[in-house]
Formats: sequence, structure tokens, C-alpha cells
Amino acid sequence: MISGRTCSDTTGGDAVIYQVTANTQGGQNQITLSSTPTSGCLAAGDEVLIINQQGTTGASANVGQYETAHILSISTATLTLSHNLLNGYDGTTQKINVQRVPNYTNVTVDTAN
Repeated sequence: MISGRTCSDTTGGDAVIYQVTANTQGGQNQITLSSTPTSGCLAAGDEVLIINQQGTTGASANVGQYETAHILSISTATLTLSHNLLNGYDGTTQKINVQRVPNYTNVTVDTAN
């Protein structure tokens, strides 16, 4: 049994996903989500995966780029990260997602019957 965080967001659960629709340059430590995270879905200290999921015909060079970071703070829809981004993420022309990476300290594995 894994006991995760309660998240009321419709994308739900432990690995909640948010979209980025802004152009975010590499070398900065903030990224802005397209919507403000619902209470309990993201918090300071959470690890997140930032990933370029899909491009377009004219903008596909960076598809597949990703990195992880920890959230230092959240102000409305802007996440301040633990380090500067290595990559740029153009949410205006590509599909960029930020996904919470669940980390557990206590996990119980039940024996199969």
C-alpha cells in the first residue's frame, strides 16, 4: 500500500501534471504554469519533472528535452526552482509539462495470496 498526497485537482493524485504555455528561457530558476496549482497538488520541497512533450512541424528541435528540480516556493502560477534551468521551454509553440515526481519515505508491500 502506498499512501500518497490528497490532491483535489482533476489531473489528480501523486503525479499531478500542469502545462506551461509561456516561453521560458534556460538559465533562470522560475517557470510559470498555465494555471495556479490547486491546494495540496504542488508544494515547496516537491520534486518536479519539466519536459518538452511535443513540437510542431516548424518547431520540433527541442522535443524530448527534460530536467528535474525541486520547488523552493510557489507564487500564484509561478514556481521558483532549486536551480537554474539547463534548457529553454517554449510553451507558445510546443507542449511543455511540469509533473510532480512522487517521493515516498514509507512504502508497504503486501504479500500476494
